[in-house]
Amino acid sequence: MLKLKKIKFEYKNNEVVLDELDFAIEKNEIVSLIGPSGVGKTTLVNLIAGYLSDYQGKVIISGEAKNYPSRKCIVINQENDLFPWLTVEKQLWLVRKEKQKNNELLKLVNLDKYKNKFPHELSGGMKKRLSFARALASETDFIIMDEPFSSQDVAMKEKLHRELLDIARRENKTILLVTHDIDEAITLSNRILVLGGAPAKIISEHKMPFDKNDLVQGNEVEELKNKLRSIGYNI
Repeated sequence: MLKLKKIKFEYKNNEVVLDELDFAIEKNEIVSLIGPSGVGKTTLVNLIAGYLSDYQGKVIISGEAKNYPSRKCIVINQENDLFPWLTVEKQLWLVRKEKQKNNELLKLVNLDKYKNKFPHELSGGMKKRLSFARALASETDFIIMDEPFSSQDVAMKEKLHRELLDIARRENKTILLVTHDIDEAITLSNRILVLGGAPAKIISEHKMPFDKNDLVQGNEVEELKNKLRSIGYNI
């Protein structure tokens, strides 16, 4: 689904941010990317999404090399990315003009009763579900979620986590989740990648042995949390 091959990116002042960066995400996987602030996570997101094109190496999505934005990759970020002057229904209409399918999507994310509402009339959790529905409406191959739940309280986060897992399974979506929240990464991911160093590269990979039908807990999880904290945040 996604392959990065020998990615190198540097700023105009010749500061190298990413170097010799390689990793792959298979179809239907949810992979989390963690690492300390300033390590280059947002730069990497922009590069994969095609917002940055001046780099060395290859970004391959669904078998095609990409260095420009396309519907093969949609980004859901931490900010409210909805258009305030459009209703819930029309947010989806922007990317797919098929009323019946859009209505099915709104039902999938439990927003079908709110299709005539505007963003300011929705809760924070509802706005996130709408952003996700709009990404699904684009029929994208691959979704990047960049700190999507950072503004939500703990109870809403847990609710959105369960809904995201359910929708991702049903719709067979492939997701890269960029997060500072280790609990979130463990709960949602099939694998966790740790970005670190200067310049940054993938310094550690962790496959999740847990059942995603339940929010994970226990001694094994605590050990993994401690390991990720020491690797990912004390570089």
